[in-house]
Amino acid sequence: MKVCLWDMVGAGLVIQAESNCVYFNQTGGTACFQSEMEGHFVPFNFDCDPDDFESSLEYKLGQLFVNSESVSRDLAQSIDKLLQNNPETSGVSVDNTKLEDSLESWVYVTIKSTENNPVNYEKEMKGVLTWPNSD
Repeated sequence: MKVCLWDMVGAGLVIQAESNCVYFNQTGGTACFQSEMEGHFVPFNFDCDPDDFESSLEYKLGQLFVNSESVSRDLAQSIDKLLQNNPETSGVSVDNTKLEDSLESWVYVTIKSTENNPVNYEKEMKGVLTWPNSD
């Protein structure tokens, strides 16, 4: 089964796992790549007032990519800082070994269980952080 995330609202994680379900999204800004990963989807975006989109994780991530479609080390640090400032995403960090594969709206991450994560698990997981593409 394939699930399209093009019309999702907010940000979410695709946790890489054998699931017989592949999630895909349009990524890379105007390059409009079709990135996909098999796994489990966990939505975020319970972090803002519905009347204040600029406080959302989706908006803040989009702003980090205004002048970039790829992920540099400096941009990865900015993403990590943003994620650490939100209790729901504090266990998520950019996977620095996958920077060259990461794009706008598709950033490879490692996920560690924390008290506030919406998912609890025993070991570190891999996946991608995704949100609506800015094109």
